[in-house]
Order: sequence, then C-alpha cells, then structure tokens
Amino acid sequence: MMPTCRDVSALVAGDQLERASAWTRFRVRLHLAMCRYCRRYLREIRALGDAVRRLTREADDGVEGVVERVISAIGDRDGSTPLS
Repeated sequence: MMPTCRDVSALVAGDQLERASAWTRFRVRLHLAMCRYCRRYLREIRALGDAVRRLTREADDGVEGVVERVISAIGDRDGSTPLS
C-alpha cells in the first residue's frame, strides 16, 4: 500500500526515513515521484535543517545563541515581541 502524505511528512520531519526499511524507503520515493506537495515539503525541511546547521556552526554562543537571534529577528521583522 502507498504511504499517505501524512505518513511521508512524518517520516521526513522526524528524520526517520534513513532508519526505515528498504521497502518503506522505496514506497516513500515512489510517493515523492508522484506528489509535488510532498516533494516541496521535503525541500523545505532540508533547507530549514541546512540553515540551522549553518547558523549553529557560525555561532560562537552555541544553539542557545542561535535561538535567541532567530527569536530576535522574528520580532524585528514584524515589530512585535515573539513568544510573549
């Protein structure tokens, strides 16, 4: 049976695809070949992960500093104080 979009997004977002069985990975790849929405989601998740890794490598103050800068940038963008 073909996995649903929900199944694929859970595997991709949870970074579980690499640990999945060969059969599951095959079915996910087949689903991705047919579903443009899941392909787009996969690209976005990968881009987000790459950005976080790049920010973390560049940060002198570790992950906590990255989180603070992201929260500050979100607040600066819309003029509000995020998460309050």
